[in-house]
Amino acid sequence: MFTDSEYEVLARFKKGEYIGSDLEKEILYKYASIGLVRLGFHDDEERQCRETARLSPLGARMLHRERILRNPVKRFLYQLFSPLF
Repeated sequence: MFTDSEYEVLARFKKGEYIGSDLEKEILYKYASIGLVRLGFHDDEERQCRETARLSPLGARMLHRERILRNPVKRFLYQLFSPLF
């Protein structure tokens, strides 16, 4: 479902992080529009407002499933034991 660059960016923002580059911002806004990412603002040490992002619970589950499907052994076991695959 995710491209490699999207997967890396979303994995980095699993626990919450400041948004740095425009590429990250574009990817995060794309997935925030469908509810996989939560966006916000936070004051840093220099009292400047910076944009933050964190995966929503649904986004964390999607990222976990993507990690399983990228590993061939885990994908086989998932297909074997999951009736909904």
